[in-house]
Amino acid sequence: MRHPVVLKETFVGFNVLAQKEGSITKVLIKVDLREDADFSIRGWRSGAVKGYINGLADALVASGYRVIKKNIPEIDGSTLTEELIVDVEFENSDGAKIYLNQRIFFDTRGFAIAVIADNREEFEILLNWANKIQASKQ
Repeated sequence: MRHPVVLKETFVGFNVLAQKEGSITKVLIKVDLREDADFSIRGWRSGAVKGYINGLADALVASGYRVIKKNIPEIDGSTLTEELIVDVEFENSDGAKIYLNQRIFFDTRGFAIAVIADNREEFEILLNWANKIQASKQ
């Protein structure tokens, strides 16, 4: 499913969702098309990266999960010109786990490709597929 993303009444891009019916397992593809964003500037990339990471993590924490493992690359000291890979594992009070991987990169747009799953095997399968997604050559 493809959903438009609107920020303060302005179209800024799309979220594309691929999800197995009846499962939490999904791939989210965010393409940031904000016209006022200049992703050639490090400050724009930094703000976008923090927003992409915190947006998903905050939603999972708000739904009762806590972070139990994380691998987040250095953001503040980086030029953010290379692709970033973020891995976070969450657990709720019942011991149920959620695995999250985000791959973030930029051209003239911002891209955040997230794989979320509650099953490690399904997570690995979708991660393998999602890692093939690239920005189009312009």
